[in-house]
Order: sequence, then C-alpha cells, then structure tokens
Amino acid sequence: WAFVAATGLFFKEGICFGRPEAIALTLLTPVLCGGHFLGWLPPAVERGALAVALVALCVFAAAKFTMPPTADLGDKSVFAHFAEEARAAAEQTEQT
Repeated sequence: WAFVAATGLFFKEGICFGRPEAIALTLLTPVLCGGHFLGWLPPAVERGALAVALVALCVFAAAKFTMPPTADLGDKSVFAHFAEEARAAAEQTEQT
C-alpha cells in the first residue's frame, strides 16, 4: 500500500506543479511494482528502470525540500467559500 500512496502523491505533485520527475515517478512506480511482482520485467529492465526512478526520486525530494511551505499548503480561500455556502444554505432553511 505504500507504493500506491506514493503513486498518488507523485500524481498530485505532477498535476498541481507540473513537475516532470513526479510524472515520471507516477508512471514508473506501478510499472516497476507490477512488473516485478508479476514477473513481467526482465532483471536488466528492472535495474535500469529502478535507476531512473531513483534519480527521479532524488530530484523530487530535493525540489520538495527547497519548496516554500506556503506553495504546498495551497489556497485556503476555498474553505471560506464553503463556509459561506453553508451559512447561506442554513439561512435559507431557516426562512422556509
């Protein structure tokens, strides 16, 4: 399950920030795991893909470490919008 969670994180980072190493890890992680456990990948291909994934993971971690925390937290205005919608819905139900 750890690899599934990591793939989700890589997917999110690839979509939100357009980071090529995250996109590469999104594709490589399930291919490597599935290929290894199902015996579909030859050992030489596994080693090569694992080396590429390792480099991509190091680049991903270095970029994540240097990213300002505010960039990763996102825009919190959506919570204010949801609170306003909930307040308006509550007022509307009180009026009826």
